[in-house]
Amino acid sequence: MKKSILHPDHRQELLDRVVKLEAGDQGHWGSMQVEEMLAHAREVAAAVLKSPKPEKKANFKQVLGKYYFFYFKKEFPKLVKGPKRFDMKGKVDQGKFQEEKQGLLDTLQAFGSISHQLQGFHPFFGPLSHKEWGILVWKHTDHHLRQFGV
Repeated sequence: MKKSILHPDHRQELLDRVVKLEAGDQGHWGSMQVEEMLAHAREVAAAVLKSPKPEKKANFKQVLGKYYFFYFKKEFPKLVKGPKRFDMKGKVDQGKFQEEKQGLLDTLQAFGSISHQLQGFHPFFGPLSHKEWGILVWKHTDHHLRQFGV
């Protein structure tokens, strides 16, 4: 079974790993500071929670990319650039570590009490199902936690 933020045990695994982060932790790759990573992961997860129903269908390239990512790729690729709206580089005060950590914990925990089906249009994969969004949020969060060694 693929890990998903929607599964209570899988979600708890991520929460336990977030708790292990400490101010000043250094990333093993990339250029984000730990506070920026926490804000980035929180913003992405929060956007998924409230994303609107997609208005367009996936193109052929998106269908192939989605199939590869969800069925063959075990981990989120390193150093992939996402949408600029989620770029937190230089936008988070280093003194906000605890606030950003708690914000990510709260946002991840919110996936346990959603009463709607996740939906929305991903810029690379096109529209995703509820199940696919759950897997994607888990993989994305796992990626950034591995980036900081937890």
